[in-house]
This record gives sequence, C-alpha cells and structure tokens, in this order.
Amino acid sequence: MYAAIDIGSNGVRLAILQKHSVETTVIRVPIRLGGDTFKCGKITDKNKKKLTKAMQHFRRILDDNGVYSCRAVATSALREAKNNKQVISDVKKKSGIEIELIDGSTEAWLIQKAVENELHLNGAPHLIMDIGGGSVEFIAAQANKIHHVCSLRIGTVRLLNLVKESNPVSSFEKYLELCEEKIETLDKLKEFALNNRNELRFIGTGGNFRRLQKLKNTLKLGLPSTPLQVEDLGVVIDTLLSMSFKNRIDKLQLRKDRADVILPASALVVAATQFFEIDEIIIPKSGLKDGVIFNQMEDRL
Repeated sequence: MYAAIDIGSNGVRLAILQKHSVETTVIRVPIRLGGDTFKCGKITDKNKKKLTKAMQHFRRILDDNGVYSCRAVATSALREAKNNKQVISDVKKKSGIEIELIDGSTEAWLIQKAVENELHLNGAPHLIMDIGGGSVEFIAAQANKIHHVCSLRIGTVRLLNLVKESNPVSSFEKYLELCEEKIETLDKLKEFALNNRNELRFIGTGGNFRRLQKLKNTLKLGLPSTPLQVEDLGVVIDTLLSMSFKNRIDKLQLRKDRADVILPASALVVAATQFFEIDEIIIPKSGLKDGVIFNQMEDRL
C-alpha cells in the first residue's frame, strides 16, 4: 500500500491507497499553519504541537494498515516558516515521519500527474488552477507535456490576512481586486489559453473547488456530475455573500476552516475565469496528495 501526507497552509491530510482500490482513503486534520507563517513568519508552539500530534496519529494509522511507502510533503506555509528546520526535526523525532519541503514547480508537476491519471485527457490542451492556502499554481499542458507553470503567492489564507473587512461583499471586492492584480501578469498562460480556445479544458483542483462544486449541487444548479458553469458559479457566490460566517456553517454545512476561505477562493476563481475567458470548470477529485502517491508507484516500477 502507498500513502501520502500533504501538509498545507489550511490543513494536513493523510491519503492511503489500499490494494486493489482506485480511490484513496483520506483523513484530514484542520491545522492552519498559514495563519502563523503569513502573520509572524514562523510556526507557533501551539501549531507545532498540533502538527506533531497529527503526525503521530498518522504514524499509527500507517503502521496499523501495513503501509510500506509513504511520502510527506509540505508546501508554502511550512516552506516559508523561519523555524521550519526545527519543526521538521521535532516531527521526525516524535513520529518517525520525515517531511519534505517542495517548491511550487514540484507541486505543480505532482498535481498535473494526478489530474492526468484521473481525467485521461489524451493529450488535450488544458489549464489547471490549484488553489491552496498560501499559493495558487497554474499549469498549462498539452500532449502529455507541461508548457508553462506559474506559482502565485496569493492563496486563500494569505488573502484572509490581507483583508480585514467584516462585511462579506466589501471583503469579496477587495479579494477580487488583489486577485486580478496578480493574475493579470500571466501573459504566457493567457496566450496558451487563447491559442487553444476551442479545445482547452480548464481544470480546478483543491478543496475549495470541490466545495464550490458541492454547493452547486446543493443549490440544484445543473446535473451533479457536470462541470461547474461560470454562470452557476455566480449564483453560488451570491449565495455565499448573502450569508454571515455563522450562516455559511449552519445553513451550508461548511466547516469553520472552509467557511472563511471560501470567499477569497471564489474571488480567485472569478479573476481567473475572466482573465482566461473560461465558461466552465472541470473539477476532479484528485490533487497533490494523489500525485505524490502515483509518483511513488512509478518509482517502484
């Protein structure tokens, strides 16, 4: 069996691929490391203890399931933390799990691997947008080859720290302004998108995209298994903006650590779909953690 641990800015996930299975079993622990790094530049003792406890828990699960290959990767929050070496050392000492810091390009390559494996794109031109808490990755690929990769330091947790408005509508407007400013620098990606306009598939990965798809289904907008239409995205966002943080939790069944980041995530999606002139978004189940597993499987062949 294979496993992956994805240590992100808004949560930590363990994914295990069981023998003879096509889908991973995922366990998520809500630890907002990005709330530390993007504010004070390092991981606090409180979150270091939470991360260590989570990794000890994962270690027991890995041992109980007889997992023989596990790779733990960390993205922007831990990568940018001033005390990341100490955190990694403490976690290894207490859990036996060694954390690998990966950059945006490696993250993009692993995400691309996961998407290709699930969607069987058969060489079709596609543009992947992966929304994380610390950064957003864009991957332009065609004919099984990555043409352009760009990582923007404008993830959802980072945006939360930049905008302090209490009103959802005014917050969203500021998020959108910040997102547009960053995304409008992606000239090579836009050229790729426009040159392949008739065949291009726009693919969204990450928990916020999957949640937007679920909200589309909750609001009964189109068929459950179909791509998210940009016009339906607008309805979903209007619904989110009409609710307080508490109502998003109570009425839409969002977790606390999703109910706040869903607004900056939505602004990122709006900015991207407008800039790249996109009408619909394909949202797969897979992401970074799955790419890490597939990479391990290939290495053992």
